[in-house]
Amino acid sequence: MKIFKTALSGSEKSVFLNFIKSYLLIFLIPIIFFVSAFVIITGQLMERETRQTEKVLTDKAYKVQLLMDEYLERSLAISLSILKNDSMNYLLYSTDENSGNYITSGYRLSNHLNSIMISNNFVDDIVVCLNDKDININCSGMLNDEDVYENYIKREDPGLSYEDWVKESESFTGGKLKCLRNGTLYFMQTFPVTPREDISRSLTLIKFRTDILKNAIESSIDSYGMIAAIIDNTTGENILEQYWNNGLLSIDPAGLEKDNGTIVYNGYFLSYVKSRFIPVTYVFALSQDILAEHRQDIQVIAVITFIICAVLGCALIYFLTLRNYNPIRQLFSLAKGEKTGTVVSKLFDPYSEIKSILLDAADQKIAYMNLHKEQAGLDQKRNLVAALYDKKSTNEFIAYYASKVGINYENQSCCFIKLKCTDISSYFEKAEENKELAHYPIDLCETIVTQILSSHYNTTCIRYGQELIFIVMLDIKKLEMFNKNIKENLSQAQQFLRENYGIDTIIAVSDFHQGVEGLRQAFKEMNKTMEYIEITGNKVIARYNRMPTLNSNNKFSTVMLKEESMMLGYVKSGNFSKAKSYFNEIIKHYFNDNVNSTNVLKFRLYGLINNILGAMNYVSVPDAGKLIDKVNEHSDLMDCKNVVEFQARLNTLFDELEEFCRDREEEAESSFKNDIVEIVHQNYMNPDLNVSMIADMMNKNLDYVSRTFKKLTGNGLLDYIHEVRINKAKDYFKENPELTVQQVSTIVGYLSCESFIRVFKRREGVTPGRFKAILEQTSGQ
Repeated sequence: MKIFKTALSGSEKSVFLNFIKSYLLIFLIPIIFFVSAFVIITGQLMERETRQTEKVLTDKAYKVQLLMDEYLERSLAISLSILKNDSMNYLLYSTDENSGNYITSGYRLSNHLNSIMISNNFVDDIVVCLNDKDININCSGMLNDEDVYENYIKREDPGLSYEDWVKESESFTGGKLKCLRNGTLYFMQTFPVTPREDISRSLTLIKFRTDILKNAIESSIDSYGMIAAIIDNTTGENILEQYWNNGLLSIDPAGLEKDNGTIVYNGYFLSYVKSRFIPVTYVFALSQDILAEHRQDIQVIAVITFIICAVLGCALIYFLTLRNYNPIRQLFSLAKGEKTGTVVSKLFDPYSEIKSILLDAADQKIAYMNLHKEQAGLDQKRNLVAALYDKKSTNEFIAYYASKVGINYENQSCCFIKLKCTDISSYFEKAEENKELAHYPIDLCETIVTQILSSHYNTTCIRYGQELIFIVMLDIKKLEMFNKNIKENLSQAQQFLRENYGIDTIIAVSDFHQGVEGLRQAFKEMNKTMEYIEITGNKVIARYNRMPTLNSNNKFSTVMLKEESMMLGYVKSGNFSKAKSYFNEIIKHYFNDNVNSTNVLKFRLYGLINNILGAMNYVSVPDAGKLIDKVNEHSDLMDCKNVVEFQARLNTLFDELEEFCRDREEEAESSFKNDIVEIVHQNYMNPDLNVSMIADMMNKNLDYVSRTFKKLTGNGLLDYIHEVRINKAKDYFKENPELTVQQVSTIVGYLSCESFIRVFKRREGVTPGRFKAILEQTSGQ
């Protein structure tokens, strides 16, 4: 308004300048908004790109780990089976090295090695080196030291002697990968052949087929610069250096302390996963230069999008404000007087049972068959879960994997149970004190819960990511026993994990169903129940049949809306203690997990959060701007995971706002009182000074001024005016004895001397004349 009023009395140039200034002010706010949005969105895009790259690299590292660890596990089984072989035992402990049985045992062992190689498609050759007897046997027959050196060492790595080979392998009794210069990859494992001190360790060499490993890794490497490596955890060297000269020759082992992770190293953004069997790490890396180029493309797109949105936004603002801010229209409106426009020490080994079977088995064939069966079973279980998650999976597909896993879905009823770890912070504290604890809490959960359930029911456990899914199969006759005891069984498992390992868990249980469609339904019920537990936040075990369904009680919803309206009214009025009381009643009665379904809880929760935050913008309290800033400090309300967390955070916010408003009210009352005192002391000589005049000077309502002053001081405002005037009159009588009563009454603001005398006597108990005489008499003495 001031800009255009100036334009009325100025020249055309000043009108134009005022017009430009107005539009600059109008466009400044959206420009600031667009720039802020651009910075935030671009940062989010960069962070999302980094997370996606990290996920891709980590997935590829896990894929190679699954392949290589399967080969390593099978290699360990092969080595153990060779050690248990009768021919091998004869060669190890026989003293008659020139007998026919000795030679025959050697060729039998060679045939045994050949059968192992045929049944393991990843093995190219197997060599057994009995170092104390100078006997070397491979799949082709018995060899001497020279044959081993010529065929397996010199031919593939001329710089490595036979003695160096054996010496290098002696300390790795648990197994080691070795890649020679020609790219041949070996798994080496040493073992003691006799308790005598003069006998050195013997060695098993398993030569991997190069094409299997190479093809597996190359198929995982994308064409835009991704590289792969297998790092020796002891030396930090790249075992696959002979395969690919990709620049990633070595990594400092100190940077690979965790079992898996993502780091930035030597210009590469890399993800790694450690082997569970030997000290190696599988690595996939991407050059930071390539990642930077991709980010630059994203930035260019973001800039272009920003410019387009900014131009369109400014154009829209210009169009909407053109009518109100047209200079000519503003001038005409002002001239006419019209209104213008406004502007987790020891890792639990999931294969420990298989290893114990291998060590106890007398026959290698039985051991290997069990190992192969277990590994295949793990894959089939994961495939079943993946098929159940995929809504497009056919019933035939699910039925195939269910039968492979051993689920008798046609003759038995099936129930799905899901377990998640919610708090494992105390576990790691216990792990530091007890070095025998497993590294992964989920492994402990799997072992303990499986033992408890399997002791009562036919149970299959599937580990899918960081979730444990148990499939319980029962005959119809045993359903009643299950319904009676399942909660107690699961509670025992939870209590044991919490008290002994510091692991908190939540468990969701579905109903029992039969058939393929029943598997789908039970799996769906399990996931819905888990979602229900997570949104309510006050359950540790929940069953689908105990979970509430959709509540359609209109009267119930209407009552909630009335109480919510009362709460929002108290929020707007600044009475946050009352608002807190209504809020807790709403949570208690209308967010009860025994009444509402999961979807109802979610909709009501987010709606309530939105309404409360919206009401905060209309709070009518002093210094409301600072109050809004305080609300913005709690902007994480929308991130609450469940009702319990939301209730705790909002109660904290209400308490802080109540204290804030109380402090501001006290400051305002003190300022109000001081303003009145100052006005009275400055204007007490004015005969017209009264409550009405003070209210006008403060631009406040007369009743409000009078009522508030009496509330703060306990005295009426008019009495206070008389008090100030009488006190001033007494001062004049003391300091100026020559003044008469009439003169003093006029000075302190009384038009009538009689009124002054009457008020003075009422307050002091004597007339002003008598008071003056007493003063004169006192001063004369």
